Amino acid sequence: MRYTGDSEAVFNVYDGEILDFCALVRSEADQFMGMPPHPTTEVLAGVTNADVLAEILKQARSFDSHQVRLDSGEPALAVLLNSQHSFGTPENALAIVCEVLGALVAGYAVLITDPTAGFTPAEIAPILASERAVDTRRQGK
Repeated sequence: MRYTGDSEAVFNVYDGEILDFCALVRSEADQFMGMPPHPTTEVLAGVTNADVLAEILKQARSFDSHQVRLDSGEPALAVLLNSQHSFGTPENALAIVCEVLGALVAGYAVLITDPTAGFTPAEIAPILASERAVDTRRQGK
């Protein structure tokens, strides 16, 4: 998340207490109890649940084969995804979801930035460091 307003005004209004909703999200356990999808059910026209699962597993294997590491050589805990897709179409949105789920299946936390925000490498670097994350563009993923 990125707040583009006047942070000094917010700081003064709340007497220095600013909520970090991201920390809250990280502390909540994910629980989902759904019905297993039937492999032949279509997710999109011509794309079945089996196709989506195959793509997610392909993405996961891709992350595993790269053994994503920090500059120090330690294994990364998270990846910053830089999708080549935008959410403009259902097919592109599904491709992004498959990338995210592939990284999660491979055991990484996932960071995603808003491409329209125009983050600079200097703005991203502290986030990557604090999350022990790797920018997938630099890793060749």
